[in-house]
Amino acid sequence: MSRLKAVASFVVPALCLAWLLVCGCLGTSAAQRSGGAGSPSMVELTIRLTDETSRPLTFPVRVQLLNGYGMRVEDGFSNDRGAISFRVSAGNYKVRVGGVDVEETTFEPGFTVYPRESGHLEMFAVKLKRAEDAASAQGNVSVAELNVPDKARNEFSKGMEALAGKRYVDAEKRLRRATEIYPRYAAAFNSLGVVAMNTGKPAEGKALFEKAIEADREHPAAYVNLAKVLLAAKDFPHGEALLTKCTTLDPMNPEALSLLAYFQLEQREFDLAIASARKVHNLPHAKYSMAHYIAATALEAKQDAAGAISEYQLFLKESPDSPSSQQVRKSIASLEARVR
Repeated sequence: MSRLKAVASFVVPALCLAWLLVCGCLGTSAAQRSGGAGSPSMVELTIRLTDETSRPLTFPVRVQLLNGYGMRVEDGFSNDRGAISFRVSAGNYKVRVGGVDVEETTFEPGFTVYPRESGHLEMFAVKLKRAEDAASAQGNVSVAELNVPDKARNEFSKGMEALAGKRYVDAEKRLRRATEIYPRYAAAFNSLGVVAMNTGKPAEGKALFEKAIEADREHPAAYVNLAKVLLAAKDFPHGEALLTKCTTLDPMNPEALSLLAYFQLEQREFDLAIASARKVHNLPHAKYSMAHYIAATALEAKQDAAGAISEYQLFLKESPDSPSSQQVRKSIASLEARVR
């Protein structure tokens, strides 16, 4: 049975949407999902995972969908039939899998999703780790996660599948059952919080994220989700503390680092904000170009015009169609005039 920590997250509440759009976090993906005029045609891409004997994997495995350049597009966990689906536009893609029980692999040379396909299926044979390798890798997994009973994990897997399909009533039923079987199931409490946020119950969502942290203080996803709630409330000191803890548990999480940089910027901790934002740049961060915007803003506040220009230019390179691109170009022109 896999010991992966499943992750669920929610879109930040409406009070924060303006900031996210300015920073480019939601710009492209939100437009694609809207299905409005001029948006690209979307195709349902299904990934199926088997072992090397062609048997479907029955435990969750983290699957990362990458674009043709190897940048992260989206990720999630396979279900108990070894399948996961993504809504994508036409283009070139690769798949990376990894976890405690499987070898981390990026499947080459990739594949192409063509316009107007009714659906697209790709199958990959995953190499399982030896039992002793899996045991040694479990050192970074919390005791609470290691002790999840198979019955609870099965309910959780079904709940996550329902959540992915936005079948919130069924998701809540399955996830609550998982927590009844195993009251320290942080991932299930976290996902229940996501259900609550997506069904208009923010107070309940906040309480569930807090419950997830109480159940397992080594579960990073709940810290990020609770920080998103605090972002809407503008509780920056508390949110910074949560995200700092999260990044000690999961130091390669670009979302947590980007949010941490913003919380630090709001508190005028400019050097810390710049440092956090620059860590993002060293990770796959296709959806988090906002980190460059944050770094540029902090550098402007420190009167470092050249540094700010460099960060703004990186932002434009990564998010040329951001709603804030015109304003960023004006900022660059103003800073360049200042340093001449």
